[in-house]
Amino acid sequence: LDYEVLGKLNGTLIFLMGIKNIKRICSKLLENGQPADRPVAVIRKGTTSEHKIIKGTLKTIADKVMRANLKNPAIIVVGEVVNFADTLSWLDKRPLFGKKILVTRTREQASILSKEIEELGGEAVEFPTIKIVENNKADEIDKKLGEIKKYKWIIFTSVNGVRFFFNRMKKLGLDIRLLSNVKICAIGPATANELYDMGLIVEYIPEEYRAEAIVKILKDKIEKGDKVLLPRADIARQFLADELQKIGACVDNIHIYKTMIEENNRENLINILMNKIDVITFTSSSTVRNFVKILGKRNIELLNNTKIAVIGPITRNTAKELGLKVDIMANKYNIPGLVDVIVNHFTNIRG
Repeated sequence: LDYEVLGKLNGTLIFLMGIKNIKRICSKLLENGQPADRPVAVIRKGTTSEHKIIKGTLKTIADKVMRANLKNPAIIVVGEVVNFADTLSWLDKRPLFGKKILVTRTREQASILSKEIEELGGEAVEFPTIKIVENNKADEIDKKLGEIKKYKWIIFTSVNGVRFFFNRMKKLGLDIRLLSNVKICAIGPATANELYDMGLIVEYIPEEYRAEAIVKILKDKIEKGDKVLLPRADIARQFLADELQKIGACVDNIHIYKTMIEENNRENLINILMNKIDVITFTSSSTVRNFVKILGKRNIELLNNTKIAVIGPITRNTAKELGLKVDIMANKYNIPGLVDVIVNHFTNIRG
């Protein structure tokens, strides 16, 4: 570099990947006319969860960087613009700044949670533990859908249930108008929105997004002998079907889709956990079970310094049964509710 020219420039200078040469850079700029008190900032891994800034002057910055043991990738910024660092800072003011959060949802659904984490300054690390597939044993499903007009109620307990249900209706060539006299209940707003997008009005959405709340809201509305269809996952809890039968409903529980373990490498997961994960998120019991299965019980100690965040009490109970300590649980059992409690957790710690 021609330091004789650089030393005469009054504007901002930026050196890329110059950490190993920072002493030489500073001394050469000083030798060629730059003032000793010229502001300097070194920025490591800018805009990531490992983002770090060290500020000083041409005289002091090299020693500060060495004491902090700062490594590349980093940039060196020289000039008066460094004085605006605090005023213009935005990333480190976000509530999840510096936090690495593991997302265990399906590949298709992970992006929704990851996006919310990243918009709040966190770094989302995706490691799907489940995948959702169509139930290929469709004879019983097709029979029930062929008799769809006989049902007085259809209860959807997930977005996946809605999608696979209507995909199957399309494959069978069934008209959506067959549902004109059916009352529809959805377990939460995300499921309800999926139905609204199909042009269907949802009669009932419980305030609490779990099976117990559905029973509570419908116990005085379902009459004895009402036929109820539950299009759900193959591993869904039996609780809802049992409780509806107790109040006199005739329940058909069809496994419209299957939840399977994602093909993920144990070594890959161990490497992720060893690179400091602040929070692991679980959005269903199956994500917990599959996570523990992939990790292996003998490696559970890798979670000792990691917080566990769950979407609700059912997932919490599964985690506890498998030996995990749950630190954070959503008050509203959905993705925004989960993100909110994670933010509150770290806000309280900072406070």
